[in-house]
Amino acid sequence: MDVKAIAAWGATLVLTLVTGQELQALRVAGLGAAVAAEGMAWLHLPIEDFSVPTAEWEAAWREERHAVHAALVGGEAVLVHCKGGLGRAGLVSSRILVERGMAPQQAVAAVRAIRPGAVEAQEQEHHVLSLR
Repeated sequence: MDVKAIAAWGATLVLTLVTGQELQALRVAGLGAAVAAEGMAWLHLPIEDFSVPTAEWEAAWREERHAVHAALVGGEAVLVHCKGGLGRAGLVSSRILVERGMAPQQAVAAVRAIRPGAVEAQEQEHHVLSLR
């Protein structure tokens, strides 16, 4: 039902940041297939809860980020999510804004204006603020 709501909202790409174990624990292991069945692209780039991207994540992001930016340039809607919608989703949403030209502090503030409490861990905020 949630995937149908995401599709109805207009998302063309869903970026999932929860780990495989979290998908299992949340009983949504079939999320990728459900997203695809609704005609949306799915990217699974897990980050551990309350953490920051690892070197492995950074390598995967370099490969996949182009799809996210191309969708945004094309005026498409991209859904970025984690378990609670604050830490990891806030970090990556802020990062996307930085990559699109916004200053890091401005990006964090913009995301927090829409989602209060986003970029919740201090390490996550430092990560975004260190981006160029």
